[in-house]
Amino acid sequence: MAEQQSIADPSEAQPNGMASKFSFLEATVVRRSTIDLKKSSPISDERIIEVVKHALLHAPSPFHVQSTRAAVLLHEEHEKLWDMVYEHSSKTAPPEMFNSRLGPNLKAYRASYGTVLFYEDPEAADKMPPMLGNLIKSFPEWGEHTNGMAQFIAWTALCAEGFGCNLQHYQKGLTEKINSTWGLPSHWLLRAQLVFGLPNGPPRGGVEKQFSDIEPRVKVFGAK
Repeated sequence: MAEQQSIADPSEAQPNGMASKFSFLEATVVRRSTIDLKKSSPISDERIIEVVKHALLHAPSPFHVQSTRAAVLLHEEHEKLWDMVYEHSSKTAPPEMFNSRLGPNLKAYRASYGTVLFYEDPEAADKMPPMLGNLIKSFPEWGEHTNGMAQFIAWTALCAEGFGCNLQHYQKGLTEKINSTWGLPSHWLLRAQLVFGLPNGPPRGGVEKQFSDIEPRVKVFGAK
């Protein structure tokens, strides 16, 4: 394998690895949801961490507040997370739903290689000039936008590297315990969990992705 170059420096515009072999638009097609994943990886743990850092460094944010945070859980730490979610959900979800769908899905997430926890740090705005910080706080949806873009970059890049991924949202009733378990700041707000591993098969079990008609969804004015 060729030597991997760190992309932690924001000046590194072109990351190494398989992801660099795809055009941006090609990579967005590769990004799909895959639930059935193996506990193995096509790349090193170091490369996974580089991809996540790259996503946070280069996702746009309002006035460059950079409020997105992430925690990468691998191996036993990843399993610990999903054991925690499984135990919590077994006590809070309707039994029929848990037994038929939720429980098996949680076991599938645990059987994957790793998880990226995506957070939003509401205190990041406090470090901005007061006028900008107050403006950012007045529009909390801006933080959700930048967090979603970081999730998309990481998801797309990991898929381009050969992983399968799926995005989950198990934060209700769990954020405090998760933050405490991994020593993360209590004010960080958990927004999503990106699960990844080597695919056991095609995305969505090989079901072809269906698209609604794009024409009524895109309105164009003034094109020449």
